[in-house]
Amino acid sequence: MSRTFELDDDDARDLERAEDLIEEIDQLLEELPERADDFRQSVSEKTHDISVHMDKYGRVSKKQLNALENMLYGVQKWIRD
Repeated sequence: MSRTFELDDDDARDLERAEDLIEEIDQLLEELPERADDFRQSVSEKTHDISVHMDKYGRVSKKQLNALENMLYGVQKWIRD
């Protein structure tokens, strides 16, 4: 049995924000130095998993959104250091 879920405005904004964060993270991962390869791989896998979840369920949880924001911060920190 399939269900149709309608997103409220907050869910739609969260989903859009998550998509933007994933795109920004993916772009910045390319700028990481070679010594960050393990970190790059880990972040890439996590963003991929969240993206798959979003595609499957059409939503993103607050925890996933927070994780993406933290990953972005971590990637930016690597680039600044």
